[in-house]
Amino acid sequence: MPSFPASYCTVSLMYVLNPRIGSITTIDSEHISIGIGMAEAEMNGKLAKRYDLPFSVDIPFLSAISANLASYYILRRQVTKEKSNKSDWVDSFKVMADEMLKQIVENQVELLTASNAVVARTVGQEAWSNTMDYQPTMFEGDPSEWVVDPDKIQDERDARD
Repeated sequence: MPSFPASYCTVSLMYVLNPRIGSITTIDSEHISIGIGMAEAEMNGKLAKRYDLPFSVDIPFLSAISANLASYYILRRQVTKEKSNKSDWVDSFKVMADEMLKQIVENQVELLTASNAVVARTVGQEAWSNTMDYQPTMFEGDPSEWVVDPDKIQDERDARD
């Protein structure tokens, strides 16, 4: 069986945050550990775009995301195991987690440590320029076809006025 290391969430936290998981007799701590590991593998794949991993501090927001994703992975196998129907309740865990991860990856929220310090983005920094909204003047093609974007010229004229 593959190993899924976990660092954001624990089995005991899962029992506290989602007591229904503990009430399902076919789910034990090993199933929960695997669900957490699968969730965190998905999360790390997305977080690696912006941060050096693994984190050396606790980040509560990531614990919440991990718990939601793990709940989805665990319950998806149980709720729809015998029926082909979908469960909106189970799917809501995935939707919440995906939205939170999207906010992180798209720089809409900062990651904070348990002591409310901002976690620095150390990889995947994007380069920004004041001409990024214009067509590039030069490209790999024939230099005789290089043209300055007319919008850029007009914006520079407007800025002088």
